Amino acid sequence: MDPRGVLVFVVATSLLVTASAFTLPSEVALLQALKANLTARGPNWAGALNKKWTCPSNTGDGDCDPCGHMVWWGAWAYLGCRGDTIKQQDILGGDGHVTNIHFTNFHAEGPDLPIDQLCVFPHLKELDITDGTGGTPPISGTVPQEVVTCFPRLNAIKFSFNALTGSLPTFIQDAKELQYIKVRNNQMSGTIPPEVAVSPIMYFLDLQGNQFNGSMPATFKDHPVLSELTLAKNDFSGDLYNLAGANLIYVSTADNPGLCGMVPATVKYSHGYNPHNTSLGQPCPGATYPPVIM
Repeated sequence: MDPRGVLVFVVATSLLVTASAFTLPSEVALLQALKANLTARGPNWAGALNKKWTCPSNTGDGDCDPCGHMVWWGAWAYLGCRGDTIKQQDILGGDGHVTNIHFTNFHAEGPDLPIDQLCVFPHLKELDITDGTGGTPPISGTVPQEVVTCFPRLNAIKFSFNALTGSLPTFIQDAKELQYIKVRNNQMSGTIPPEVAVSPIMYFLDLQGNQFNGSMPATFKDHPVLSELTLAKNDFSGDLYNLAGANLIYVSTADNPGLCGMVPATVKYSHGYNPHNTSLGQPCPGATYPPVIM
């Protein structure tokens, strides 16, 4: 081959390798430091991350590119650099910043959510730390303030199947882009704060399998986008009148013995509605109703 052709080929190949990198070098360094910190938390973290977060990546270029290889998830499993969107069709979008991190189904050790170690990723939009009940110790503690202050662009949090305690924090209202909260199967308690329900973009709230109590906040009434609400297996009480005007698609209510009263059509005809182990459809104790005029 003509040496000039070889030179052209080498230059073109190097440009292709550069173009195929999706993760900023500064973000790669932060991810490698994060991996080292998290693997030190215990053998379950270490086993999962040493298997799923490996270098070189599968891009074939020999570089460590955690978000590389032009796939929905990055070369490092369950990691994404998706820019200003989390839509699946925009798999090649992004500016090299880490936006999506999922730690799921490997029984991660606690004692707390490692938010302080993740705080170096301010572009984060989706944070999933699920299934920390099998770790020793399990992931416990409360949802810390740093969830909001560290990640101002956060769209979704998923902290299910852990041993979290405490209430839904009111400071979540300061997360201006938060649309999705899933804290299923923890040990959380307290009422649903009006501040959580007031967000005009909150469309998904999953509280199943906790010890939440009280009635539905008035801020749920006529909610513009709330479409999925999972309340099953808690201690909620009272009627569901404040859900009457929401545009609900899915609602679960089972195993809340204190729920009672007439069921709004938006709940009764939604997917998932099941009055098992509730008093829905029956008068609430002590409730008074206007006389029926014949």
